[in-house]
Amino acid sequence: MRTLKALALVLVWGAMAQPSVAAGVWSKSKTERVDEIVRGFLAGRGENAPSAISAGVSIDGELVVAEGWGEAQPGVPAGPDTQYQIGSLTKQFTAAAVLTLIERETSVASVDTRLTLDKPLRDLFDGVASWELPGAPPLTVRSLLTMTSNLPNFTAEPPPETDPWGAMPANRLLGEVKKLSPRAWPNSFSYSNTSYFLLSEILEMRAPDTAKFAGDSRYRAFLRSELFVPAGMAATGFASDAAVTVATPTYLRRARFGKPDWFKGSGDVVSTVRDLFAWDKALMEDRIVSPQVRKAMFAASAPISPLLAYGMGFYVERAPGMTIYSHSGTVPGFTAFNAIIVETGKPGWIGITVLTNSDGIDDLQRLADALAVVALE
Repeated sequence: MRTLKALALVLVWGAMAQPSVAAGVWSKSKTERVDEIVRGFLAGRGENAPSAISAGVSIDGELVVAEGWGEAQPGVPAGPDTQYQIGSLTKQFTAAAVLTLIERETSVASVDTRLTLDKPLRDLFDGVASWELPGAPPLTVRSLLTMTSNLPNFTAEPPPETDPWGAMPANRLLGEVKKLSPRAWPNSFSYSNTSYFLLSEILEMRAPDTAKFAGDSRYRAFLRSELFVPAGMAATGFASDAAVTVATPTYLRRARFGKPDWFKGSGDVVSTVRDLFAWDKALMEDRIVSPQVRKAMFAASAPISPLLAYGMGFYVERAPGMTIYSHSGTVPGFTAFNAIIVETGKPGWIGITVLTNSDGIDDLQRLADALAVVALE
């Protein structure tokens, strides 16, 4: 799963006047331009074009475009309700869930047992002496959320004695992760799916049981009950759910890590363009998480470059007159991108979501950039 590099939007928008997001009036001609842009993107990929793409554009909480191109399955047109695996967009939900749990535990009487951002991981996991370097600060929950643990990314460097093409039960993966050591001094940015897997394991330990989703793990039940259902995300779930029917995946690379539980917490969610709009809208309106949780997710916590940082489940990029909160995701057979764009000092926002049923679409962000430019005109 790739990390996100500095957004091309900076280059595109830097030469533009700084328009008001709220003033961006949609029109039929803009819808036609979106169609032209997507079709051009598909044509430009030739034989490597995915069979399906779905895209959504929203302005100030209104979904102005929600369309699909191509076929999700043979004879089934892609649309705004086509389900795709969304890869690392999953991290937005994992981060929101952990931060919500932390917020609720502030009322717990015992400070020693309370889950906090600065809780050392050695207090949550047994047998993790290798996670601490001599003289270095302890790894904490914050270290995981902000990608600053420097624990090796197990999807880039699979632990010894594991099979990247086979199933990996979460308890076994956790055992392998406990053997790892940070590759660098903690508190510096280093993208790692390992961190978000560990966050899902914290949810397994600390999230409450819920009868509504009996049979689910605590991690999954908490995301469903606290995020998906309240946001109205009826078509969002997990890749191994029996009710999920995703677009037929296309593999441009030999598929690794496609079986449970390699992507638990970091890339195992399935969703749609329409549902991801509902998520963006609910997040921006503080309807599913508190303003404090959203502020933490959007904070530029881990600097990457002068204009780019990692927050918690989002990259945060400063562009002329605006800030972009985004993430990309790639898992076997699928690529995804989601961005929320906010003008400095103004309440409006633009949402861009693009989902496709092929991996290796490393320029999907370029398509999202082009759609954002149309929205900003």
